This record gives sequence, structure tokens and C-alpha cells, in this order.
Amino acid sequence: MRSRFKIDNNINTYFITSTIQNWISVFKSEKYIYHLIETIKYNQQFKDLKIYAYVIMPNHFHMICSSQKLSNVMSSIKSYSARKIIHQLELDKEVRLLEQFEKSKLKHKTDRRYQIWHEGFHP
Repeated sequence: MRSRFKIDNNINTYFITSTIQNWISVFKSEKYIYHLIETIKYNQQFKDLKIYAYVIMPNHFHMICSSQKLSNVMSSIKSYSARKIIHQLELDKEVRLLEQFEKSKLKHKTDRRYQIWHEGFHP
């Protein structure tokens, strides 16, 4: 689902929200939170992401941030954290959650088996 919210320019600071598919509570365990935080830290260190505040909720996160290429950074955060979370779910044998993420996958996403994040983000 496309959003009516858009990034006006790359010099502003944005309050963003990104949500797990179907509001599934995947961030109840520290190991899944860890993968998201490590991905955010990487983008902070190597992709010019400036973070002023963030909070991780059981099924989404909020962040106040800025970047010269915020859309690219958010795409990087979501795609890499999704791969790490899926791998952790497989290691933990979380079959029920994996099945939910498989059913959540949008039909036009033919390059993957699961979909962890909602498309886009809300700036």
C-alpha cells in the first residue's frame, strides 16, 4: 500500500514509523530486537543516518532521524533486518510466525518467500 506521506527533501528531520506485516508482534524477544538495532547502527555508521530518538514496540518502530538518502537508508534497514529476523525465526523453529509472514507476502513480491515489513514507511 502506497502512502500519501512523502519526503519533501533530504535535509529535514523526520518522525518515521515502520510496521511489521499484519501487526505481528515479532519484537517480544530481545534477539529479534537485536537484529533491528544492529541494522540501524550499521546505517548510522556507514550510511549517514542521524538518529535523534527511537523506540521499538512489539510490532513496529518509531524513529526521529535524518539522512541525505533517507528512503534508501530505510529500504536498507528493512531489507537487511528482515533477512536477519527470518534467519533467526528459522533457527528458533518459529513455524507459526514464518507461516504468518509467508501468508502476508504480497502477490507481486515474487523474489521472496516471506514479507516481514509493510511496504514503505510513514515519514
